[in-house]
Amino acid sequence: MADQALGAAVERPEKAAPPRRLACGCPAEYSGDLTAGGFRVRYSRYLPSCTAGVHQHHEARIVLPIRGEFSSGYGRRMIPIEVGQALYRPSDEDHADRYETPTDCLALLLPDGGAYRRLDAPIVVRDMALARAALAMKAEVNARDQASELVAEGLAILMSSIVLQRAPQTERVAPRWISTVRERLDCASDALPSLADLARDVDRDPAYVAATFQRAYGVSVGVYFRRLKLWQARDQIDVDPSLNLSDIAQDCGFADQSHFTRHFRRLIGIAPGAYRARRLGQRS
Repeated sequence: MADQALGAAVERPEKAAPPRRLACGCPAEYSGDLTAGGFRVRYSRYLPSCTAGVHQHHEARIVLPIRGEFSSGYGRRMIPIEVGQALYRPSDEDHADRYETPTDCLALLLPDGGAYRRLDAPIVVRDMALARAALAMKAEVNARDQASELVAEGLAILMSSIVLQRAPQTERVAPRWISTVRERLDCASDALPSLADLARDVDRDPAYVAATFQRAYGVSVGVYFRRLKLWQARDQIDVDPSLNLSDIAQDCGFADQSHFTRHFRRLIGIAPGAYRARRLGQRS
């Protein structure tokens, strides 16, 4: 009898692990998180018919669907949100969310204080630039190379500027101070400055610095720094083609080899392995 009881215990199927859930209690297939400057970025996937009951967040945030749509209820007011729109949520405001279809959402948690908390009611902004910025932000959440935080910070400032109507002023000619920002990036190594740090150096608003840099050099601050690291990688291959490519990628701030390869090919025009093989052939 004891043996039969033991056999029954052994054959008993294990209990399935409970489904993973987001902080709000919704089941999730995937969730990513990234801190960029004073911002925090969260990427989440919600399942069909997922409902988050009445809750609130302690920080103001901007929520953008990348795929699908959802509705958010504030009291009797129900607000539908679709791709190309962004919902600004005030801090400590009761609301309830519902997802009728599979929905990928990006939540941009705003820094405390200052202009980022100046709105006291939810608003919806439609601008396809927000959709493009949200897709780029999702890529940075997944990429995680050395420049990701700086690229994400620039995107966060862009999105918050659009939503909160904080577009920086423009200048017809690039000011002299912007070269100071570029020079600091050129000299940066592991201690990568944030946009807030760069803005303090030149006594300007971070959004203004980001927009002026983009206009002056044709790329964002983060993309500029990433290109510097890629040129650094190419220089290392030039000096010693026998070096391991994964070591070069890691030394230049790329934790993911495929991510490094993709950006190297995009900038240099050839994959790093093929570039190294060419350099080795030139030396033989």
